[in-house]
Amino acid sequence: MAIEDHKKIRWHKLLGLFVCFFVYLFLGAIIFHHLETENEDHVRVNTQDAKQRIRDDGCLTEEEVENFVAAVRKAVSSGIDPSANVTNPSNWDYASAFFFSGTVVTTIGYGRSVPTTDLGRNICLLYALFGIPFTGWLLATVGNFYCDVFHKIAATIENFIHKHCQVKHRRLRKFTLYTVVFALSYSLIVLIPSSWFCIMEGWDFDIAHYYSFITLATIGFGDYVASVDSKHPRNQNLTWVYDIAIACWYVFGLSYLAVLITAIGKKQKQGLTKVRSSMKIHLGKDDKQPPIGFGLNQHYVETLQDEITEDGKNKMNGEVEMSVIDDHQVVLSERTYKHIMVRNEGTQTE
Repeated sequence: MAIEDHKKIRWHKLLGLFVCFFVYLFLGAIIFHHLETENEDHVRVNTQDAKQRIRDDGCLTEEEVENFVAAVRKAVSSGIDPSANVTNPSNWDYASAFFFSGTVVTTIGYGRSVPTTDLGRNICLLYALFGIPFTGWLLATVGNFYCDVFHKIAATIENFIHKHCQVKHRRLRKFTLYTVVFALSYSLIVLIPSSWFCIMEGWDFDIAHYYSFITLATIGFGDYVASVDSKHPRNQNLTWVYDIAIACWYVFGLSYLAVLITAIGKKQKQGLTKVRSSMKIHLGKDDKQPPIGFGLNQHYVETLQDEITEDGKNKMNGEVEMSVIDDHQVVLSERTYKHIMVRNEGTQTE
């Protein structure tokens, strides 16, 4: 009963975090819409005026050419297509501002739409300052659910491989398991969304696959951006649904990436622990005798280092074979350890 209550609490926590996440995105949409729309309209009008002057005058002076280039450059830096007219959809309508907010808090940052006002940039800094840690909390929570589900799926697949595929070798069974889990995960997180983008954006599959991978890797080049580069016109309601779906894909995809990175880190830590354990070699059976591996205090060895290298220069080629593991312990080679013991025994005899 306690386990069921715990699961309910976790589900309520996850649901609450999702609600807060989307409320934060909607808040960002409202803020950035009001901060950036006016400036965007101004840039659009100036770009169209510059284009109209070229049509009217025909021949331009050098100054007029420079002004036109500056107008086009400013339009591009503001995320505006210079070839578009003033009636084209805004980059800062509520749906687009919602999409932008999602790219900020997930650190994807395509760079296609950016704040161009001083106030907008400053607000964006504060928005990211609070939004990124919160999103990290959400990703970690989703990652915990992933781990629970993956463990159950992995156990089921491994049992199937062992019983029905007659794979008895443990390492081969593990390799097959990891391959199957990776293929399923990659299909759910990357390949299926890529097919979806092909339909919604009118892209070829290779472009959609490229976009999905680059996005979830948080590289975010910005050469292709879903919901921005669509070849198919959409009504406002469908755009909202589409942008919300993309935000959910961000969360689940990035959570999977976080779980994967954490798993790799744990494997490396386990490997390092095994290496350290294998270095715990003792000379003799005397419990009071310090080990060759761990146990010798670093300060103790550093105090003896000068004396050892001076007294035993010919025997040890002038160096102590010592590796510092952390701030408190070191690893000595067997030859160095024996030399310390022989020296200490000689000192005690004297």
